[in-house]
Amino acid sequence: MKLSIRWLEEYLGRDLDAEVLARQLTMSGLEVDSLERVTKSLEHVFVGCVRRVDPHPNTDQLKICEVDAGGKGSLQIVCGAANVREGMYVPVAGGRIGELNVQTAMIRGIKSEGMLCSAADLGIDDGSESLLDLGDAYAAGTDLVRCLWLDDTMVNLDLTPNRPDCLSVLGLAREIEAAEGKALPVYGAAEVAAQGNGSFPVKVSEPQACPRYSGCVFTDFDRTAKTPLWLRERLRRHDVQTHHPIVDVMNYVMLELGQPMHAFDLSALKGGIEVRFAGPGETIDLLDGRSGLAVRERTLLIADDLGAVALAGIMGGSRPAVNDDTGEVFIECAYFAPEAVIGKARTYGLHTESSRRFERGVDFRLQQRALHRVSELLLKLVGGRFSMPVEIVSEQHFPRRNPIRLRYRTLTRCLGIEVERKQVVRLLSGLGLDVRDDDGGWLCTPPSYRFDLEIEKDLIEEVGRLYGYDKIVGRAPVPLPFSRNKDAALCRRRLAQWSDRLVSLGYHQVITYSFSDPDRLEALGGSAFLGLTNPISPQLSAMRTLLWPDLLKALVHNLHHQQTRLRLFEVGRKFVIDRRKKTDLLQPQVLAGLVYGTDAPEQWGQMPRECDFYDVKNDLESLLTGWGDRIRYRACHDHPGLHPGSSSYIQLDDTVVGVFGALHPNLEEVFDVPKGVFLFEIDNDSISDAARVRYRPISPYPYTRRDISVTVPESVDAVQLRDAVTALKLEALSEVRVFDVYSGGNLGKGRKSIAFSLIFQSFSGTISDEESTRCVTAVLDELKLRFDAYTRN
Repeated sequence: MKLSIRWLEEYLGRDLDAEVLARQLTMSGLEVDSLERVTKSLEHVFVGCVRRVDPHPNTDQLKICEVDAGGKGSLQIVCGAANVREGMYVPVAGGRIGELNVQTAMIRGIKSEGMLCSAADLGIDDGSESLLDLGDAYAAGTDLVRCLWLDDTMVNLDLTPNRPDCLSVLGLAREIEAAEGKALPVYGAAEVAAQGNGSFPVKVSEPQACPRYSGCVFTDFDRTAKTPLWLRERLRRHDVQTHHPIVDVMNYVMLELGQPMHAFDLSALKGGIEVRFAGPGETIDLLDGRSGLAVRERTLLIADDLGAVALAGIMGGSRPAVNDDTGEVFIECAYFAPEAVIGKARTYGLHTESSRRFERGVDFRLQQRALHRVSELLLKLVGGRFSMPVEIVSEQHFPRRNPIRLRYRTLTRCLGIEVERKQVVRLLSGLGLDVRDDDGGWLCTPPSYRFDLEIEKDLIEEVGRLYGYDKIVGRAPVPLPFSRNKDAALCRRRLAQWSDRLVSLGYHQVITYSFSDPDRLEALGGSAFLGLTNPISPQLSAMRTLLWPDLLKALVHNLHHQQTRLRLFEVGRKFVIDRRKKTDLLQPQVLAGLVYGTDAPEQWGQMPRECDFYDVKNDLESLLTGWGDRIRYRACHDHPGLHPGSSSYIQLDDTVVGVFGALHPNLEEVFDVPKGVFLFEIDNDSISDAARVRYRPISPYPYTRRDISVTVPESVDAVQLRDAVTALKLEALSEVRVFDVYSGGNLGKGRKSIAFSLIFQSFSGTISDEESTRCVTAVLDELKLRFDAYTRN
C-alpha cells in the first residue's frame, strides 16, 4: 500500500522526515518496504501564464511565447508544444529538472529564457508530451513544487491482513500519533445541510450482511467540471485512475478515510435499491467490461427492480455507471460485514480497492463522516445540491466491542519489563481504546476500527510495539535439558563435523517439520508417538519419531523435478515416549539421511552404477573413523522399515547407536518411491564420549601375511570371526582382513566359506615362519572351538 507523506503532514499539522518515519513505522510493527520520491530533483519550477504566442521566424515547428512569471517579470520562451495557447497556465522551468539544467539559450537564433514543461518533464506522468495545463487555480509566479507537492515521498507499506485500519491516511496518521503518545488532531468535514427534497427508496433485506446502508441524492452539479489537477495528482500517486469528478472524489475519500463508496446514475436505476443475496440464474454487466457474468448464490448484491447493479463491496455494474451525461447521482456509503464479502471477489477473478478493505473490515461508525466529506468536496469542485441522507441501521448486527481485561502482572511477565501504569494507559488510549481501571489492571474496550483486538495478548502486543521493541532489554532464556549427554557442546561440535563431512561427500542438508504423518511413522517402524491436540492437518498430527518420512517426501518432490541422483541428510530431534516410564518424552538429536541414484555424477571417465548397501556403509564409516574398532556392524533382520537382507545396525561397543539399509520393498509403493532407496540414522546422544584417536608408530620391519579359509554355519558373521581372533591378543598379530565370503557348491547345506588374511608384524624384528605358523594354529583352534569352523581345502 502507498501513502503520501505530504498528505500525512497535512493531517498531522507538522513536517515529517521520511527516513525517521519509515524506521518508526517498522519498529511499531508496520513494515515499510521502501520510500519512493514522487519526482525528479526540481529547482525553480513555477506557474507561468502564456500572454502571447508568435510564430518562430526560422522554423514552423517552434513558437515564441511571452510568459508572465508573476514577480519574476515577463520571459521569452521558445516552445514546440502543439497545445500551447494564449491565456494558458503552464509549469515554467528556469533551473534544474533532474539531470537537465535549464538556462537561457539561443534556439534557432531566438533567445529563450526557460522551458515550458509537460507532466513527463516534471516526472509526474509518463503520458503525453503536451504541455501540462494547470487551469486557473494558481497565480503566475507561484512555486509549483509546493502547490502540487512535487517534493513528496511515497511510503510503501506491507500491511498484514489484520490491520485494515491503516489502509488510509487517517488510519496511518492515527498510528503515528499513537506511537509518539500524541492525540490526533480533529480533522473532519462539517455536516452539509440538505438542499434538495429528492430521496430514493432503499431496502436492506440482509441486515446481518449489511448492518448500515447510507446514501443521498446529488443533483444540479456542473456537468462540464473537470477533476482538478491536485486531486488527479494525489490519485495518480496512489495508483488510482481518474474517471469522473464524482467518482474521483469518492476514491479520494476512500484513500483519506478508508471508506469505499459508490455512485449510481440515478436515471438508470429503476424502482428502489435493495441489498440482498443473489438468486438463481442472475447475471450482471460489470464496470471492467465483463458482460453477462453469472452471479453465484449467497453473493451479496445491490439491486434495483431490473436486477443486480453492483456486487456489494466489490465492483459496480455498467448499467448505472456515472458518465459525462449523468445529471443526477445516488451516492452509496455502506458497511458490509467481512463475513458476507470475504473471498467473493476472488471467486470472480477480481481484486479491487473496495474488496480489499471490506474483506478485512471497515470502521462501522465511519459512514456518516465519509458521506459528509464527499459532500463537502463535491460542493467545492462541481457545485450542486444534496438531498437529506437516508440511513438504514441494524445495531444488533454490528461487531461487538467487548471489554478486554488486561492484567498488569501478565503484561510485565510477557514483556519481561515493567512499563509505568500511566504510560500503559496513555499508549492504549492513543489507539482509541476506552481504558478503565480494574482490579490489578484495566478493562479496555477496542474502538470500532480495530477488529484485531480480541484477547489480552493482543493488548500486550500493542503496548510492546508502541513502547518500542528496541527498548525491551533481551534476556537469555534458561536452556532446557534436551540432551541426555552431559557434554552438549561436544554433541553440537560432532554434528557440525558430520554435516561438513556429508556435504563434502555430495549430500544436501534439508530442514523439515517436527510434525509428521502417524501412518507413515508407523509404517517405517516409529515407536509410540505423541499426538497433537490441534494439528495443522491430519498429515501433520504427530511429533516425529523418525526423520525418514519427510526425507522420502523430499525424494519424491525432487524426482518430480527431474533430479535422479540424491544425497540428503537432516540433523534434528525426534520425540519418543520412554517405553519404560511411559510418561517421559525423550528428545534425542539424530543424524538421518537418504541415498538414491548412481554412485557418482555422470561423467566421461567411468560408467555409472546404481549405489548399493556398501556405498552407504562407506559414507557412514567416514563419519565414524575416530572410534576405530569400537564401531561394529551387525545384521538387522527385524526393522520394519528396512530390507531384512540389506540392512545393518551400527554399534559402539555393545550399544546400538544407529541403523541403515535399503527401504523395505513393501513400502516402496506406500511412499511412491522407486527401488534402490537407502536410509540411515545415527543417534548422536547415544554416543556418550569423544572418539579417542590412538597413535601408533610404523614398524620398520616387513610384515608377514597368512591367508586362511574356513567353513562355518551360515548364521556366523565375519565380524564374529574377526572379534574372536582379535580377542586372542596375539602379540605379533597386527591386523585381520576379511577378503572373501562364499556359499554354495560342495560346502554342504547350511554352511559358507569366509576367507581372511592375518597380518603379522613386530617392532623388534622380522616375524619368523615358526612364529606365524604357531599363531595361525592358535587361531584355527579357537575358531573351531567357538564356531565349528573347519579349514577349507
